[in-house]
Amino acid sequence: MGKIDFRLYVITDRRKTRGRPLEEVIQNAIDGGAAAFQLREKDIPSRDLLTLALKLRSVTRDSGCSLFINERADR
Repeated sequence: MGKIDFRLYVITDRRKTRGRPLEEVIQNAIDGGAAAFQLREKDIPSRDLLTLALKLRSVTRDSGCSLFINERADR
């Protein structure tokens, strides 16, 4: 694993996307120079979090960006 670029680090909150899919918001952030993302959606069930994580990983992998997923201390 190479060095991770944390100069522009994005922490997700799907409630702040103004109705846009989080994948679209992440792609826009990548286009704007972000290279590291933290999926932090504590209020959704684990299955939904996994589905979302897989979608975001597809977007971030294609761009060579890093994706971190919060620990689920509630489980």
